[in-house]
Amino acid sequence: MRDIGIRIQRYKLSRYRPPDSLSDRARMGLTLGLAAWAIWALFLSDHSAVRLMGLGQKKHTLEQQLAATSKSVDRRARDLRVADDPEEAARVLRERHNFALPGERIYRIESDGRLRTSETPLDSI
Repeated sequence: MRDIGIRIQRYKLSRYRPPDSLSDRARMGLTLGLAAWAIWALFLSDHSAVRLMGLGQKKHTLEQQLAATSKSVDRRARDLRVADDPEEAARVLRERHNFALPGERIYRIESDGRLRTSETPLDSI
């Protein structure tokens, strides 16, 4: 009987002693606060992980567009540099517009597969 009496006395006294660690209520509040902060930081803030991943994808897309545009600008700048070259002008006229120098023979393939040739006169300039 003496053992039970000591236990009861200990229990009664333990209710009034200061807690050794955080109480359950404080621990629950801290856990909920930390969970709320984690949700806010991952999904709702301006620097959230979801928003940063979206911005990373957008950055990758814009870098690809920039590379394509840079390549196009370089190609057009090169076209402008060679546009003043008389040899380049002659090449473009020959390839795209079927021009020929005097005395040259022109070969044309018709849509039905027949080959037609013509020769430019020497005196036409």
